[in-house]
Amino acid sequence: MQAINRYLLIIPVLFMFSWPAIAQDSPAVAADTERSPIRSLSDREYLDLKYGREMGMADVAAVNRFPAPDQVKQLAVELKLSASQKAELEKILAAREFKTREMGGFILAQETRLNGLFESGKATDGSVIYYTNKIGLYLGELRNAHLQAYLKTRKILTAEQIRRYYQIKAATK
Repeated sequence: MQAINRYLLIIPVLFMFSWPAIAQDSPAVAADTERSPIRSLSDREYLDLKYGREMGMADVAAVNRFPAPDQVKQLAVELKLSASQKAELEKILAAREFKTREMGGFILAQETRLNGLFESGKATDGSVIYYTNKIGLYLGELRNAHLQAYLKTRKILTAEQIRRYYQIKAATK
């Protein structure tokens, strides 16, 4: 039982630090000038969380042929999106941005508290369990927000648009 509890604590931490760094939808200047105020997070990890970047969290959708909402938006003309599809896509992207920034903010707050506990030498078994579990919950919500955007994007596209999307992607590789 202790081994299982240990792994449950380690998984969220390993997951968070193994994300690929993918820049998207944030000011380019911030990536070059803003530094992480949280010693336990790299500048990239901090900015990814702060700006709601995908960080590979939607890879399961992408590899299983669910179109990326940002790419669909970029290919709106080529995919011949209707006005209603464009409007729906904007709602999907806005909802994802709101939720990912909200969850990123929650994660950063918990990381700040956890870092403070270790910095002050006041970390205990209980506090580490509490904050890592809380961070894990928020990471799940963050990933869910990205995956929901992929699901909803696929639902608004026709079969022909999805086929065309993957033709375009294959041609640009």
